[in-house]
Parts: sequence; C-alpha cells; structure tokens
Amino acid sequence: TTLTNARGPHTEPMADQTMLFILSLAHNAKQMLEDQANGVWDTAAYDHVEVAGSRMGLYGFGMIGRAIARRALGFGMQVTAVDPGPDDDVPGVDVWDTDRLDDLFRISDWLVVACPLTSETTMSVTSSQIGLLKPTASLIVISRGGIVDESALGNALVSGSIKGVALDATKPEPPSSDSPFWGHPNAIISSHSSAQTPEMYEGRRQIVIENLRNYLEGKDLINRVDPVKGY
Repeated sequence: TTLTNARGPHTEPMADQTMLFILSLAHNAKQMLEDQANGVWDTAAYDHVEVAGSRMGLYGFGMIGRAIARRALGFGMQVTAVDPGPDDDVPGVDVWDTDRLDDLFRISDWLVVACPLTSETTMSVTSSQIGLLKPTASLIVISRGGIVDESALGNALVSGSIKGVALDATKPEPPSSDSPFWGHPNAIISSHSSAQTPEMYEGRRQIVIENLRNYLEGKDLINRVDPVKGY
C-alpha cells in the first residue's frame, strides 16, 4: 500500500505566522492591542526587544523549518537548527544532529518547534530542556502539539524562568480552560490555523489532482510517505 500526503503548500503561511509570533512577543503586540481597545496611550509601558542579532533555534529543519529560517535570516537573526538528517540546506544556517538538542535550547533566544510529531519526537521537549532556556527566551510551537511537555512549559512561563510562549498547536486542542496560556500577558495561542490560506488549499488541490492523474496513467506518485519516518 502506498500512502501519499500534500506536504508543501502549508509551509509559507506557517513560516509567516512564526515570524508574527516572534515579532508580537518582541514588540508587546498583545498589550498594544489591549491598550488600543481600552483607549490607553502610554509610551512608557512598552519595553521592546530587537530581533536582529538574536538567535533562533529550530527544532526540525524540514520544509517548514527552512521557510522559517529564510525569513529569520532576512530579519538579521542568527539561525541554528537540529535535525536528524535534513534533505536540503539554507546558506547561513548551522544544522546540528539531534544529540545537540540540549545545546540548542541553551543558546536560543527564540526556540521554534517545527518538527513532525513522530514516535521519536513525542514529548521529546521535557522539563529538562525547558529548564535550559534563558530567562529572556521564548518558545514557539508551530508544527504539532504533543512534542513539548506543556505542563512544564506553563510552569516555566508562570514562574518567569522563560519570557514568552506562542502556540499554534497544543495537546489537547484547545488547551484546558485553566491553562495559563489563555491569559498570561506573554503568551499567544492560535487555533492550529496558521496554514489556512487560499493558496494553501489550492496547492493541496493541485497535489491531489497530479497524484490522481499519475495513478490513472500508471506513473510514480509524488509525496510518498516514508512508513519508517512517519511522514
């Protein structure tokens, strides 16, 4: 049995939202929107940070990770990734093997989880890794819930041992009603919707059409899923 998927069209909007998360945390967008809604004008309330010169750590350097890296480099960020075997590179990005995941957490100002959810990555970001983050660092999950220990992440956010959290994917979805991610001033959550653009849906439709045509004509199918890797 051959299984295919529609990978590809989701990468650009997911990378866009990753940068939205980072810039929102760096420039206090959540507070600015609340102040706007309440008619508040208080210049002294904001203490922004520059992303240029900061370091992004990417856990996962597949299509999503590479799209994020290209944007981060454009913002003047330093980018390091951890991946078991990337099939492509981005000039200017250091790529380490998975045995250096702890090192990635130690050096990152912005730690972005962009890896697939597999048997190897499930709950692979433990309280131990989260504890390695700098108190000025933020953690972003853009790929899947279930990779990060969200209980430990919430505790780190509330205690102030990390600066911020942004999540497009959680486990469970949505987070429980008592989750600190809902109301914390340095937390942003979205409804696992970062890829939902008209271009993404059209791109997926074109992949299905091409694979249906290939199947009917006896040609090789594109985007075959590797049953060992799980994607």
